[in-house]
Amino acid sequence: MTRNPNRVAGPAAVKLLDSHGTSAVMIYSGDRRLYWRPRAHGYTEDPEEAGVYSLAKAYELTKRFHPEFRIAYQFLEPITAEA
Repeated sequence: MTRNPNRVAGPAAVKLLDSHGTSAVMIYSGDRRLYWRPRAHGYTEDPEEAGVYSLAKAYELTKRFHPEFRIAYQFLEPITAEA
């Protein structure tokens, strides 16, 4: 799988909460290689069917997940660390 430059996980995501907490993201479950559907109701392979969450909401939904789930947040728009 090719690394997606708009996808962040773990401590890198936490560092972005203050500056990008309202940015739109999709939640990616790396262990399943699937995106979360809207309202966290299941999974999909198709990014077009994925739910869109603010980074803050996505983090809130997933912060207690064990690292083995490899949760990542895929930004819909490119971001910069300085924003």
